[in-house]
Amino acid sequence: MNLHKIIQSEAERLEKEIRELQKRLEKAPKGSLRCHKNGRTFRWYFIDETDHRVKGKNAKRKYISKKTGRPLAEKLARKAYDKRKLVGCKKELTALKRYLNCSEPEMMPEQRYLSENSGFRELLISDMTLVNKELEEWKAAGYPRNPFYQENLQVCSSDGTMVRSKSEALIASELATNGIPYRYECALELEGQTFYPDFTIRHPFSGKVFIWEHFGMVDQEEYLERTLKKIRVYLRNGFIPDINFIMTFETRLVPLGYDAVFRVIQDYFM
Repeated sequence: MNLHKIIQSEAERLEKEIRELQKRLEKAPKGSLRCHKNGRTFRWYFIDETDHRVKGKNAKRKYISKKTGRPLAEKLARKAYDKRKLVGCKKELTALKRYLNCSEPEMMPEQRYLSENSGFRELLISDMTLVNKELEEWKAAGYPRNPFYQENLQVCSSDGTMVRSKSEALIASELATNGIPYRYECALELEGQTFYPDFTIRHPFSGKVFIWEHFGMVDQEEYLERTLKKIRVYLRNGFIPDINFIMTFETRLVPLGYDAVFRVIQDYFM
């Protein structure tokens, strides 16, 4: 994926976020929140924005009780946050669209060497064709998969692969969307044990092998202990983070998001 497409994808994400912010603001309560320092705490006040007779510091205000008025205060605080964020998103989107309007969407600079009119083409194409053919064959070939708990394969990714969680489906979908060949839970023999990394991946240009493990319950002590043992085995057998071993994590309160997956794929494979 070239820079134009990356920025185009980010612009589309911002457009979606702007629409969501606008919808939330439409449903937000009337008025605004003002917070005044009171010793070590704050006092909350409701500002009546419909009173056009007075503005600024003299605007009509009403004290919000922390015992009974917290739900309203929270909504007004979120309204203020969303309004400020909306301004920032619109500015960023404007900047990205300016870039898109003056960039070349069709061809990355290095692709010019592969064009029909390039004298470099015949010197490069044979080697690249061999790599692409080998990767296509690898992707299409059968492989030993994890035979355990097949009933848990209940989430479908965009390319039809059945996986065990929404986070794994997100990873699989983004790999497929970006044309990165992978195998899901392919058997890997290490130190007399069989492991099933979530994803075994081949770099789309070099063919280099990576494994990607998504550790989805690291806030659970027993799961974390098993995870650390597995990582130790990988390290002892040449799978090194940032080299050929990708790890992502999540907890119940901090799930894996699209942005994190997108950044990993860009860093390692684009």
